[in-house]
Amino acid sequence: MKIWREVLLGTLAVTVLACGDSVGLALPRAEIQQDFSKASWPIFRGDRGLNGVATGRIPDAVRRRWSFDADGAVVASPVIGEGRIYVASEGGSLFALDLNSGEVLWRYQGQHSIEASPLLVGDTVVAGTLEGVLKAFDARTGEEKWAYSTNAKVTGSANWIEAQDGTIQLVVGSYDGALHCVDAVTGAVVWIFETSSYINGGPAIADGKVVFGGCDGLLHVLSGSDGSELRAVDVGSYAAASPAVRDGVAFLGTYGCEVLAVDIESGVVLWRYESEHDPGPFASCPAVTDALVVIGSRDGRVHALDRATGVPAWTFQTGDEVDSSPVVVGENVVVASADGRAYSLDLTDGTLGWSYEAGSPIIATPAIVGEVVVVGTEDGRVDVLGRDEGRS
Repeated sequence: MKIWREVLLGTLAVTVLACGDSVGLALPRAEIQQDFSKASWPIFRGDRGLNGVATGRIPDAVRRRWSFDADGAVVASPVIGEGRIYVASEGGSLFALDLNSGEVLWRYQGQHSIEASPLLVGDTVVAGTLEGVLKAFDARTGEEKWAYSTNAKVTGSANWIEAQDGTIQLVVGSYDGALHCVDAVTGAVVWIFETSSYINGGPAIADGKVVFGGCDGLLHVLSGSDGSELRAVDVGSYAAASPAVRDGVAFLGTYGCEVLAVDIESGVVLWRYESEHDPGPFASCPAVTDALVVIGSRDGRVHALDRATGVPAWTFQTGDEVDSSPVVVGENVVVASADGRAYSLDLTDGTLGWSYEAGSPIIATPAIVGEVVVVGTEDGRVDVLGRDEGRS
């Protein structure tokens, strides 16, 4: 604990006021008053390759613009589109909120917890539940369109592929050990690929391929057209988090305390990384840039690795486990920790820019559009951070 307290000395800390007791209560402090009609963060890592890279610029200092009190822990990362935030809670709710003000635009109340991040595709938002059902809603009205049942809980985000006939299909993993592909309009099953164990994370989509890991210790590469397996790569341990795919290479962390780079065409492991300092499992998804792979670990650190070699470039020590996945924005990386803070770090060397104290562990990955950072907390809040005009 001494190490991380020393790191945080002199940093910018933003105090969070207590939230109200009412479920679904928006607590505005200051509307953002920006045009977000074209701003988009439609999937929990920003793009279908799950690279975790956002456009925009992170301010030098932030403050909470408004906060929303959901009805349970927010461990599913929010998604954003057309000026709306879609966020799920362990209380079984899916909310659509106005990004500027926090106003509730619609709410779906289910009976089962939602830990999977929503997916926004076209005019549809989908989310999986711990009941094992993938539900689709009209993104504007919240009207339920269809529901597709797997045989066990869904904890990872869905993704989408475009079929040869131009139709959109959704792919999602389940604790039934299968990856399910369904039609985005009807929810009808297209194909199912079975593995030998749980699938926790979401699949990455790249060049018509579906890439995902699971508790079977394999990285699977499937044809998006029919779900046939192109190859399976032994990664040595559980891969609970989603991979990121960029330029034909998949990057992923494992419970074996390693980060790997795998060529998805050949199946060759290009490099492996394990921290020299009290290594911990990687349950975070990597952010991948032209030069770096940035990932959180349960050793409490954020690790930045050379993308080509896996050689460490820098590490940053937080006060607790980092299951939340980093997001790169310009020359910065934003990441959250179970210590209850969100951090902005310099992408080049990992030095601290600012920290925001939420007062509750943050497991969900931040969603970022423009200068706005959205974080969900385990005590059931959605905090929207924007520029602190008085300090940046």
